[in-house]
Amino acid sequence: MITKDYERFFKVALEDFQKQSITQLEKLLSTLDLEPTLILTQENLTAEPLVQIIKSDLEDEDKILALTLLMGEWFIAKVSGTWSIAPTEPIDLQKAIISFGYGVLSCSRKSFFPTASWARDLNAGDSIEGAVALLNATAKQWSSEH
Repeated sequence: MITKDYERFFKVALEDFQKQSITQLEKLLSTLDLEPTLILTQENLTAEPLVQIIKSDLEDEDKILALTLLMGEWFIAKVSGTWSIAPTEPIDLQKAIISFGYGVLSCSRKSFFPTASWARDLNAGDSIEGAVALLNATAKQWSSEH
């Protein structure tokens, strides 16, 4: 079980993440000449901005954060959802949160989309096209159900 200290830590970390998500995304993408507003308003997410992030000179942790934020904010714009943290029994709290925790919780479905985990997988070489296709399909399904 997660102790009360962990619960408080996760709550504070999540609140900070939610408050800073758009600002952090804009800051990271501005170094790559990507415009978050244009990407976030697209009907379907495309692979190009994800590829650009992965191939950039950003440090791996910044790439993963940028991917997490971009996929999550796009997903939130398409469905009724909010940033959340996946339930986990943390070993290393910071790594647990960014590796598996941040994602989007659907308000209507109470389903969780693990954007941070996907970001780490994409940065490690998983199929961007496959991820984009699944992300677009899931967003359409979720948004049609509320």
